[in-house]
Amino acid sequence: MTAIFDLIGIGASTLDILTAVEDFPTGRAVHEARAVKMEGGGPVATALAAAAKLGAACQMLDELGDDAAGRAICADFQTYGVDTRALHFLPGAASAVASILVNQKGERAVYFQRGGTEDLSPAARNGILSRIPYASVLHINGRHMGILEEAMRTARAAGVCISFDGGADRYRSEMRTLAEQADICIVARDFAEKHTGCTDCAEMVRALFTSHTKIAGVTDGVRGSWLMERGGEVIHQRACQMAHVIDTTGCGDSYHGAFLYALTRGKTVSEAARLAAAVAAMNTQALGGRSALPNRKELDAFLRERA
Repeated sequence: MTAIFDLIGIGASTLDILTAVEDFPTGRAVHEARAVKMEGGGPVATALAAAAKLGAACQMLDELGDDAAGRAICADFQTYGVDTRALHFLPGAASAVASILVNQKGERAVYFQRGGTEDLSPAARNGILSRIPYASVLHINGRHMGILEEAMRTARAAGVCISFDGGADRYRSEMRTLAEQADICIVARDFAEKHTGCTDCAEMVRALFTSHTKIAGVTDGVRGSWLMERGGEVIHQRACQMAHVIDTTGCGDSYHGAFLYALTRGKTVSEAARLAAAVAAMNTQALGGRSALPNRKELDAFLRERA
């Protein structure tokens, strides 16, 4: 089947309410916020937003509540060019909302309210599975676990590449199968430590490889990322240092989106890693996980300046 989309994603789509504060609260008090912003969020969702803004054809597969938050999430996807026709709205259900506090150092504290669509309805499940063969890459992160095993089988049968994002502070034992069966497995350092038992990033990358793995990687924030493709050597991509960081929300997610975008454009792993590191750095320059996502022209200009 001919792919219509470069990337499709299965994950939790949230409405993020971001509040910039001087410091995180330590007790009962009233504080004035420096800024407040509302936008769409979620790891897979933001990865697709990043890829779509660069020019990839992307579609999000998820179920939202039929409420104001769900409609705002959908509208935000459309702002970045993500196809929303496969989103399913469940009457009477609440959409997921995250409250994110961001301090002056760009550090964040996240409070998350799960929506009423964590267990997908039969209509949503059927719709999601039917869309998978129309993509080049399926991107997942462990949310909607109940459908992921079947989704991966569907992708494998259709020749769709499977990409897994093992995010920071998200490791669960049931995710082991997802990481082991993905074609592309790129995870945060703390996820890799728990998954592999290794402490060195290069060793973690090697330990991530299974019979299914084509590309494995470990991301470690300002220390950069380590990646390897089957038959190759581990490479280290340095993070792009920025003079001032406003917010690190969505940096890892945008790295994934940019990396996958680059691969769908025929870039090597090394080239994709450089591009992804640049997008992640650029995304620190505004409050929110998507506000500073670059288009391709902006990204190219940034890379020329850093050459």
